[in-house]
Amino acid sequence: MSKTNSPKFEVIVSIIGDVKCHVTNKTEKKKISKRTVTMAPKIFQEFSIWKMNLYLALLLTLETVLTYDLRDSIACASFYKDELNITTYSTDISQASYYRFLLVDPKAKYLLVGSMNKVTILNLDNIASTKQVINLNPDQDKLNYCTYQKPETPNCQNHIRFITNTTDSADSPEYYLCGTNALSPAGYKINHTVNGEQFQVTNLGGAACSDDPFSNLTAIYVKNGNPNDKELMYYGATAFDRSTIYRPIEGPNGVVAEFMKGVFSNKWMKNPQFAGSFSVDERVFFFFREIAVETEFIETKLYSRVGKVCKKDVGGDSLLRNKWTSYQKARLNCSLSGAFPLYFDVIQDVVSVDENTFYGLFTTYANGLPASAICAFEKSEIDRVLNGPFKTQDSDMSFWTEAKASTVPSPRPGQCYNDSLKTADTVLGFIVDHPLMHETVQHKYGKPVFYLPGEELQQLEMEAAPEVQNGYVFFSGSNRGKVYKIASQDKGTEYKTYVSSIYSPFDETQVIWSLKHHEKYVYLGTDHKVTQINVQNDCVNHQCVDSCIYDPYCVWDKTSDQCVHYTLKSSDKYWNFDNFDPSSAEHKNEFIYSNGKNVTKVEYGTLKMTLINKNICGFGKNIIWKKRRKDNNTFEKLKLDERCFVDSKNSLVISNLTLNDDGTYQAYDAENPLLIAAKYTVEIVTEKNFKNIYRAKFDDWCEYFEKGKQLQTNYQSKCSLGGHD
Repeated sequence: MSKTNSPKFEVIVSIIGDVKCHVTNKTEKKKISKRTVTMAPKIFQEFSIWKMNLYLALLLTLETVLTYDLRDSIACASFYKDELNITTYSTDISQASYYRFLLVDPKAKYLLVGSMNKVTILNLDNIASTKQVINLNPDQDKLNYCTYQKPETPNCQNHIRFITNTTDSADSPEYYLCGTNALSPAGYKINHTVNGEQFQVTNLGGAACSDDPFSNLTAIYVKNGNPNDKELMYYGATAFDRSTIYRPIEGPNGVVAEFMKGVFSNKWMKNPQFAGSFSVDERVFFFFREIAVETEFIETKLYSRVGKVCKKDVGGDSLLRNKWTSYQKARLNCSLSGAFPLYFDVIQDVVSVDENTFYGLFTTYANGLPASAICAFEKSEIDRVLNGPFKTQDSDMSFWTEAKASTVPSPRPGQCYNDSLKTADTVLGFIVDHPLMHETVQHKYGKPVFYLPGEELQQLEMEAAPEVQNGYVFFSGSNRGKVYKIASQDKGTEYKTYVSSIYSPFDETQVIWSLKHHEKYVYLGTDHKVTQINVQNDCVNHQCVDSCIYDPYCVWDKTSDQCVHYTLKSSDKYWNFDNFDPSSAEHKNEFIYSNGKNVTKVEYGTLKMTLINKNICGFGKNIIWKKRRKDNNTFEKLKLDERCFVDSKNSLVISNLTLNDDGTYQAYDAENPLLIAAKYTVEIVTEKNFKNIYRAKFDDWCEYFEKGKQLQTNYQSKCSLGGHD
């Protein structure tokens, strides 16, 4: 794998006859037509102007090549396909197979892949190794009927939308899965055959899996707390032409006879798209987005919600029979505050490591520009809102308001009871019309823990960060085929988050529909293939301390003075995301860059000033460039425009140089102003003056070269006489 920063050009100067500069791009992405540039003619005694003009032209050409960044729009910790350790699986890349569900079974070491008409069981450490492919074509009668309504492919196939492990056995795993089955959802069980070598499939009949292969759903297998202590599935899906929360009701013979479900009313759900579900004590939480009913009539807005049902809920005795008596929902607030707050109302995914704090991935299209954010919600805040006031609407044409406490019956609606059949009709009648809570669930810290403009992220995974107290690692996949590794740390009063790495594993743009993480790998599912990426072998590519410590799997080993995997540190002398503070007395002298570069440039040319402090890449940092004019002692922040701008690596680029660009330039870390990342003293000269400067330097060069030749002649003469120094 190559370096994490942009490809560098190696300049080799050879003073043998002609002086030539070989420009070699080690990670070539675009061909450079002129590979060899003559820098100067042969050593000569009489200086000629035409040779000077030729050299000047070639020098400017060389400058353009050297400053042309083949990946100028990419940050320094970005990895492309040819730089990644990638393994792929696909049956036929020319046709869409819709690899849209992935399940990691860490005990059995399997990756289960749900696609169109297939479940594929792959080796978790190497997905190129296939354990078994199980064909699950739709029932023929269902297929025939479906084709009267929809295209045969892809709509009338059997898309596997959900897979879960129903046992914890490494030797005899058993899985439940559901598929669309040509608009007639079906459930299946997969377990080992008698000899244990292969898996066999049992068709379980109807399931509340989504019948649309392209609508979002969530499902969770709950083992404890259900009626009759059974292990049951909960679905948030659009099935049987209805969008609601489903749970199977089994008959005496164990066959599913009916489903628990919600009231089919816009007050309960209106065109929902489900994002995630969790078993939380005696309840099951569902996260989804829907068309809001509480907004003004002329508005159509999407709001994100958290809803809940109780595990012991079996419905009412007459009213709400086989329907949820405990359903409640509340709006989730994920926003950037300000005079005009920016709301992220479209929840895409949600994860949690402890079922106490839930991290939701949200997107927005404010003013037509995509943006993404991760917001944290605590269970205690969700409980506060669910136990708070209800919203009410007096009539279909009236506004929603807070329900008066005097109108709420007792016992309070929405509570979890061991026997919901005994719930009074007055309580059930209230919950039918009042499932929505008045207050909004506020995000922790009062702001997103992560915000990314210009990108629509769709999938989210997280795990605890090693070696970092209260640290977490997020992996998020975008609709353009990029994967973001995000380092974060909960410091109590604030939440620090940095993009650690950006992976681009595809040659072309592909939507990442499914993403899972296990140990050192991230697995991606797209419509055409499954991809496995090693996301813990980046450390050797981090050449700077700051980019190293923002990778949660790396530390800067102070003994070896290099970035290593956290398991390879040689002693307790290291820096990582948790303990590094460049403004502290310990680090101060090492990270303040006092030396600078003197640069002379020709008027009308282009100057690129990179960060040259070896300890600072500037990635994930807010770098500010300032300038001090020759006639001024004060550094002032630069005004940026099309001529003078900062690129994605925080390098300062100035084009069409003028004499007014003279001065001293410094780059600062906004968080630690003492930390100087670069310092340049720049002199801009006219073409005529540049020739005079070159003429003087060229004379010095010739004199130095002649002295070198004389020293070599003297040395060879001594050697031939047997002498020595």
